[in-house]
Amino acid sequence: MGQPEGAVPVMVKPGTAVIFDRRIWHTATPNFSSIVRKVLFYGYGYRWIRTRDQMEFPQAWYDESDPILQQMMGHSVNEYGRSSPTDADVPLKVWLSENEPAVV
Repeated sequence: MGQPEGAVPVMVKPGTAVIFDRRIWHTATPNFSSIVRKVLFYGYGYRWIRTRDQMEFPQAWYDESDPILQQMMGHSVNEYGRSSPTDADVPLKVWLSENEPAVV
């Protein structure tokens, strides 16, 4: 499996954190070594961008969580909650507007 033209390999020691803007072109390569590689990818995306992976939480988690935590788990009141959120879809925004200290 070849690399794209101009690709630069990221070769770091085990345990190293690599932080990059996920909008840049990136790819994986086969691991031909005897050392197992494990990786975690965390990415930020705007609310209207849906997750790529299936991320369903048990219903009990939603039932036991406050609205802000539900928002963090991706809950929306209806199908428009991602692209046209109401205050019910974004309780953290409401909380911040009510609790934000006055700017002097």
